[in-house]
Amino acid sequence: MCKWMNLLHSQPCNFATSPCSAMHCCRAARVYIEGMSTIDILGYIAAILTTLSFLPQAIASVRSGRTDGLSLPMYAMFSAGVALWLAYGVAVQSWPVILANLVTLGFALVILALIIRNRRRVVSGHDRMRSIVVGE
Repeated sequence: MCKWMNLLHSQPCNFATSPCSAMHCCRAARVYIEGMSTIDILGYIAAILTTLSFLPQAIASVRSGRTDGLSLPMYAMFSAGVALWLAYGVAVQSWPVILANLVTLGFALVILALIIRNRRRVVSGHDRMRSIVVGE
């Protein structure tokens, strides 16, 4: 069924029996956006900006593999908080909150996983160095 159902006509589009035209869906999307409240638009803009703010850090961490300047406790608490915001968004059925926190959680978990992986490498590297120096 077309996700823009009932916006321009009384019956939902059924792709199996009568495909919804692309033009119809574009018009329906415009009607949907025009029908949004200012608060919803504000929420989507805030969601886009806060979510995209994590993209440069995620890209830099993945490309370089370096996370030595990032705090493990901060990213762990932040990821837990974002997961709770996601649960909240689902509970109140707020799409700006759901979408923003779903994407942000993905970025944050990638960075968190890199931090944990790199910390394990450093610890195992110290253990190897200690065994060489001390002779264990």
